[in-house]
Amino acid sequence: VILVICVLFPYRPYQLFMFQKLTQKFFNPKKQMGVQGIAFGIVDGIIAMLGTTLAISALSHNTLLIVVTGLAVGISNGLANAAGFYISEEVEVEHGLSDHTKKDILKIAFFCFLASVLAVLIPLSSYLYLSFNRARLMSVAIGLALLFALGDRQSVVAGKSVDLGGRPTT
Repeated sequence: VILVICVLFPYRPYQLFMFQKLTQKFFNPKKQMGVQGIAFGIVDGIIAMLGTTLAISALSHNTLLIVVTGLAVGISNGLANAAGFYISEEVEVEHGLSDHTKKDILKIAFFCFLASVLAVLIPLSSYLYLSFNRARLMSVAIGLALLFALGDRQSVVAGKSVDLGGRPTT
């Protein structure tokens, strides 16, 4: 699927998900509030899922065990991310480092949780329809592609985008 998307849309195919429109719709674009929660949730969710599913798949070839364990880790990781993000934002507000409202903080925490869980579900879904070895490879490939896409998107937002040769782009 990723290969087909890359062939049909060679320049940043993940922009099909309209990352900018979503952030403008759900978050205050002036504060860029919530984007860091989503980015953190995606990165942490993918890394936790890959580590867990690769470890479990090395011990057992039971696909159901891998999927259930991956889901359990994804949900618990998402809850931990959301709680940690909520607490850190509350502390920033208490110390005058941020002017977020309670509603804003809850929104950030919710989307951090949602991003963590979705980041787990996407690569984990390969275990539902592929053979075991192919699913393991596809899960890693999808996870790495998502991490690469997020890193590239963050560099574009930060104005530090580079091409594959390491040269700055305009």
